[in-house]
Amino acid sequence: METSGEARNVTSDDDRARAVQYLQALQQVLKEAPNASEITSLGEECESLITAVKAFHMEAIRFRMYNIRRQLASSEQVAPAEGMELFGNAQDALEAAGFKTK
Repeated sequence: METSGEARNVTSDDDRARAVQYLQALQQVLKEAPNASEITSLGEECESLITAVKAFHMEAIRFRMYNIRRQLASSEQVAPAEGMELFGNAQDALEAAGFKTK
């Protein structure tokens, strides 16, 4: 029989895995963007965030989320529109897993 703490860990792990999936999809969108060479730093930040999520590194997650959010909103680096949606989905999944991303 599962205790509520065990059930929450399963949900948390599921949410975290879902966040990683969204981030990997975001990374792929960035790699396939027409201006991929101009937004390589965004892809690198995304890779670092995926690593931080997998490692449960709270400060790194918060830091990387801030960097990606800032770069996606920047007018200097135009990322595909789908990128912001995927990032938002990843942020929601991380929040559901218990990570503070803002």
